[in-house]
Amino acid sequence: MPPEPIPPELIDTVLNYVDDRRTLKACTVVCRSFCALAQKRLFSSFTLLPPSLPHVAPPPQDLATFLVNSPHIPFHVRRLHIVCPHYENWVGAILQCLALFTRLTSLLIDCRYLSKDTHSWESFYPDTVTALRSIAALPSMRTLLLYAVDLDVALQLFPPRVRRLVLYRPCFDVNIGLALDAQYSGREDSIPKLELDSLELQLDSLHEPAADLFFARFIDVARLRHLHVAYPESEYGECPPQVHAVHHTVDLQHLHITARTFDVQNDTRVLDISHLQKLHVVKLTVPVDADIVFDSVYSVVETVLRCIVIPGPVRHVIIDLALSEFSGHSELPLIRSLAHFAEQLAPLLHSWVDQHFMPTVSIWVHFQNGYVGNIGGPVRKAVLDEVGDLGIDVNVEAFGDARDALK
Repeated sequence: MPPEPIPPELIDTVLNYVDDRRTLKACTVVCRSFCALAQKRLFSSFTLLPPSLPHVAPPPQDLATFLVNSPHIPFHVRRLHIVCPHYENWVGAILQCLALFTRLTSLLIDCRYLSKDTHSWESFYPDTVTALRSIAALPSMRTLLLYAVDLDVALQLFPPRVRRLVLYRPCFDVNIGLALDAQYSGREDSIPKLELDSLELQLDSLHEPAADLFFARFIDVARLRHLHVAYPESEYGECPPQVHAVHHTVDLQHLHITARTFDVQNDTRVLDISHLQKLHVVKLTVPVDADIVFDSVYSVVETVLRCIVIPGPVRHVIIDLALSEFSGHSELPLIRSLAHFAEQLAPLLHSWVDQHFMPTVSIWVHFQNGYVGNIGGPVRKAVLDEVGDLGIDVNVEAFGDARDALK
C-alpha cells in the first residue's frame, strides 16, 4: 500500500522555519508541491537594484521577461527593497512591472546607494516619484522604510495606512516648512496624519523648528506603542526629534535606544521616561567599533538603565552589545572584557533586587559582521558567572547576525 502523501499544510508549516536560502532552493526541485511552497518563502522579499551597479541586468527588459515567465512570483512578494539613487529614472521606467506587486506590506526605499554616509540627495525624476507613490499607496502597505530620502519625496510617499515608519538619515531640516507650503498650499486640512504603532528615528542633526513641524503635522506621537530612537551624538541640542518623540509618547510599551555615548552630567533629560506608565520593554543597543567591550560601554548602559523607574512597569530589559570589528581571532580578550562588563553591571542589578524590582534581563552579544563560531558558550559562561546568582532572571545570547543565535 503506497504511503499517504504529506499534507501541504504540514510542509508549509515546516518550511516556515527554514531561513537558509540554499535549503529553500533545494526544496524547489523536490516536487511540484515543495516548489510552490518554497518559492513562497524565497520570494517573500524582493530587491530591485539600479542598472548602474556592476553585473546588474538593465531593467525593465530583464525584470519584465522574468515576470512574464513567472507571473505567480509577484503574488508571493510582501517586502520590496528598491535601491534608488535620485539621478536615475529606472524606477519610473518599470512602473508597469511594479504594478504587478499588489500584495506588498513593506516597502524599503534606499537612497544611500554605494555609501551609507551619503544622504544629500537633491531631487528625483517625476516618473520615479510617481512609481514610488503608487507602490506606497497600496491598501496592504503597513511598513515604510526610508533611507536617506529627501523631505519633498518623503512627504509624497507617506501612505495613510502605514503602521510602522523607519526614517534613516532623512534629508529634511528647516526647509520642511517650505516643502509643506509648496505641497499643501491652501489644503492644510489634507495633510496626512500618520497613526503609527511603531516609529524608528535614526537621524543626524535636525533643527528644533523642523522637528516640531514634522511631529505636529504628520505623526500622532502620543499613540505610539513601539519607539526606536538612535542618538548619533551625546549632546542634547543635536537630538531634538528623538527627545520630542520620547517625551510626547503616552502609551509606549516598547522603547529601543541606540547610543554610542552619553554625557552623564548633561543627558539625563534626554532619557527621562518617568511618564511612561505602560512601558514593558526597554532595549538598549550600544554599537562597539572594536573587538572587545570597553569600560565606556558600561557607562552608556548604566546611564540608560538608571533612568528606568523603580519600581515600575518594565518587565524586560535587553542590553544589545553590537560588535562590528570582531574577527574571531581574539576570543579570549573579548570574553575577559565581557566578564568585566558583567562584573560592573552586577551591583546595579543587585540594587534592583534590593528594591524588589526584578525584570528579566537579556544580554545580547551581537556580531554585526556575521561572525559564526563556537564563542556562544564561553560568552554565556563569562557573563553568568558574574550575574547569574543575583536572584534576577538573566539570559545571555550570542548572535552572528540579527536573527540566529550561535550554538
